[in-house]
Amino acid sequence: MKLLVVSLYSYFLGAIPFGYLIPRYRYRMDVRTKGSGNVGATNVLRVVGVLPGIIVLVLDALKGYISVKLTQAFSPQYIYLSGLMAIIGHCWPVYLKFKGGKGVATTIGVLLGLNFMYFIYLIVIFLIVFAFTRIVSLSSLISVLSFPLIVYSRGKDVEAVPMLVLYTVIIIYRHRENIKRLLQGEEKRISFSKKQ
Repeated sequence: MKLLVVSLYSYFLGAIPFGYLIPRYRYRMDVRTKGSGNVGATNVLRVVGVLPGIIVLVLDALKGYISVKLTQAFSPQYIYLSGLMAIIGHCWPVYLKFKGGKGVATTIGVLLGLNFMYFIYLIVIFLIVFAFTRIVSLSSLISVLSFPLIVYSRGKDVEAVPMLVLYTVIIIYRHRENIKRLLQGEEKRISFSKKQ
């Protein structure tokens, strides 16, 4: 029973589409019709602006963080499952006919809730790659691919690695179009000087 409860609240919390709601009700814009059509923070940043993009990023991360912290208090044996369901909710939200974001921000929040050092590893790798490339998708992919390997190599929390690999597989799957564009040299870079 607890497993079902954890799965449901984590999914429905993760599924809250802040990347759709904020542009829709603050800027009267359906972000799904602009840019990449994605409801994640990167597309919001590109088509609405830096501040809305950052707000969506923080709120999407909070979904994952709150899900994990609720489960930590309620049923800690399911904490990694809770993170997984929050990420699934973000990527396939029932509220938007299962068409959601790519899961990076929510995964960041999940990792922050699970272990602060997980969060630090992910952010450091992401920022290093982003500083050189200014490509969010590439930075996200390299950081999530590296992350389970880093956790495994430390020899701590090894039991968490299979679930962390699942998080990674979801993000890679959600970035499959980005991977194609990266291979073709067509992936867009982020500029903070103006809306794109």
